[in-house]
Amino acid sequence: MNLNFRSAALLSQALLPVMRNQPQGAAFVFISSVNAQAHFGNPAYAAAKAALNAWMRAIATEEGRNGIRANAVIPGSIRT
Repeated sequence: MNLNFRSAALLSQALLPVMRNQPQGAAFVFISSVNAQAHFGNPAYAAAKAALNAWMRAIATEEGRNGIRANAVIPGSIRT
């Protein structure tokens, strides 16, 4: 949780005051994983990525009126 969610949440929370109401707008892009959508072998990792996706949606919902967009890139797994 610390590496895959908490660090991103703390950084974005610290940046929000500066990003609000920028003339050109502002955006967060989070890197998640398909494991947030469906668990593939590591429940703690899947939970952390699901939390990151929920955090991204909360920022998009709550901060959109302040010109802040939030998106997530969610690549699929590749068998190697």
